[in-house]
Amino acid sequence: MASPTSFVPDEVVARIERSALAAMPARTRWELPGWVCLADDGGFVGRANAATPVPHARHADLAAVVASYASRHLRPMVRWTRLAPPDAATLLGSEAWSTWGEVLVMTRDLGSPGLPVAEGHAVRHGSVTAADAATDDWTTVYASRYEAEEAVVRSRLALEAPAPKRYVTVAVEGVAAGVGLAVLRDGALGVFDVLTLPDRRRSGVASLLMSELVAWGRSCGADVSYLQVAADNAPAIALYQRLGYATAYSYVYAAPV
Repeated sequence: MASPTSFVPDEVVARIERSALAAMPARTRWELPGWVCLADDGGFVGRANAATPVPHARHADLAAVVASYASRHLRPMVRWTRLAPPDAATLLGSEAWSTWGEVLVMTRDLGSPGLPVAEGHAVRHGSVTAADAATDDWTTVYASRYEAEEAVVRSRLALEAPAPKRYVTVAVEGVAAGVGLAVLRDGALGVFDVLTLPDRRRSGVASLLMSELVAWGRSCGADVSYLQVAADNAPAIALYQRLGYATAYSYVYAAPV
């Protein structure tokens, strides 16, 4: 298992992790020393069904984390970041555990000038709708990305995100083409669920979505923005880099074999 590396201080990682956990409305939540444990029906969203390490003087060991899930008749799974206790890395790298799904956490300082729009990607005939609640167009576009059962679970999590939050829809020639969601917690703006319909990709829709979401966060006093993207999603990573984001740290998922 590759270890995430970063020059970002642990305090920054902890702040982003706290914000992301607060933004996730999983149906079941409990805590062990040094771990916040989440579970949600369906298991489609890794973050909503995993134990996440948080700063603590003495973390509960992984056996206790596994037992806490088993006692609830749930599949045990953890998100491994560098906030986990050192012995966790050794154990997760053993044959007793499997790991997968590296995710990059990218951040951008919102104290700097306005969010750039990638050159050559201005949206023609585009319009923006932004609100504190999702519109029917937002929900329809978002759900279109997934199979029916998964769409129900993911849509519920998106719609039940805690306020303050912002749902943005970009329409092209009057037809919804992309959506995004931002959640503000303790001055950190989390950007989630950015989606562009396949026939509108590479047209500037995602850049416009990001610009609107970040502008809203800055207007509400956010000083940093973060997002999470699969490490193998090169096009999305390149877009976020053009928009001023840089990788701060990464995490992987792990479960007992």
